[in-house]
Amino acid sequence: MEKTTLSRIGKQALELHHAYLIIGEHTAVLADVLAFLQEVVKAEVRGNPDMHISRFDNFSVDDARRLRTLAGQKAFGPRKIFVLSFSRATSESQNALLKLLEDPFSNTHFFILVPSSDTVLPTLRSRLFIIDEAPRSASNKEARSFIDASIPERLELVKTLATSVSEGETDKQSVITLVSGIELVLWEEKGKKKIPISVFDDIALCRKYLSDQSASIKMLLEHLALVLPASGR
Repeated sequence: MEKTTLSRIGKQALELHHAYLIIGEHTAVLADVLAFLQEVVKAEVRGNPDMHISRFDNFSVDDARRLRTLAGQKAFGPRKIFVLSFSRATSESQNALLKLLEDPFSNTHFFILVPSSDTVLPTLRSRLFIIDEAPRSASNKEARSFIDASIPERLELVKTLATSVSEGETDKQSVITLVSGIELVLWEEKGKKKIPISVFDDIALCRKYLSDQSASIKMLLEHLALVLPASGR
């Protein structure tokens, strides 16, 4: 992100926009944003009472209210900075966040990190300076690998992915993106291969249930692993 995003954010701290939406893989984007804040803005990212870094799986209305309370508190230094990331957010929570950004506190800046632009409502996106760092073809490559794998290999991939999500190394949005990538790859091939329409029904149901907070990622993906067309290898 150093050669692209930093130049778009601004080389001087005084050029900071009030709020940014940065789209990309969480770990990489967060590291680059923190490096930017430390190296360019000259803000301490650790032990700084004006620096607030939070990660949410599902950003709620209560989270938005707490954020507003923190933003309204008096700063200890020249500016307050909020770095928050989430994989999902309800319409209500995003509207609450929108109200905060429509009536911003002075010298307060927000960096909102999400895996996909679809995570954020258009009304909220309109208030943000958008920087898209998401690789365009990564999800399709992962989907292709999943489709081409044998059933035992798919089940092993599912086990690894489910464990990664449960341990917080990967977020659920990455799983939803993978499922959408599988759908796209198979749809593009349906003219060349006889793919039953029921397969697409299963994919759509899987994606729908993945949005449920209590859904079992492992069970849903294992079902897909079994119903997807067999590898042609």
